[in-house]
Amino acid sequence: MESLGAATVICLDKTGTITENRMSVAEVKDYSGKGRTLEYAMWASEPAPFDAMEKAIHEAYEKTTAADRRAGFELIHEYPLSGIPPMMTHVYGVANKGKTGGERIVAAKGAVERILRICQVDEIQQVDILENTKGMARRGIVFSA
Repeated sequence: MESLGAATVICLDKTGTITENRMSVAEVKDYSGKGRTLEYAMWASEPAPFDAMEKAIHEAYEKTTAADRRAGFELIHEYPLSGIPPMMTHVYGVANKGKTGGERIVAAKGAVERILRICQVDEIQQVDILENTKGMARRGIVFSA
């Protein structure tokens, strides 16, 4: 039998996130009232996701959307993860038109505090979003504003 000795932290994975590299979307908060939060989380993720969180977002989008818009758009620019706190942004254009015209989709992800700084969200909503973020974190849920 082996002993842990003087361990101060033990991490357990009861959901499969670490052992199976698998996640799922457990909860979505929509502050826009338009029901497109999950879609924008998908646009903010990589087009061909490789990490468990982004794969889970794409899978949830596929299961909940009536019309999958991914094939109609291409990533035309990525602003890489930077800043304090960090964030990153993807800019999509209509496929085959690229930078020359058509609809644009701009989606960002990162630290909630940073996203709130660039959004046009009133103070009451900001407080609500931050409180929800803390509550979800306490329950072990990842939050995307």
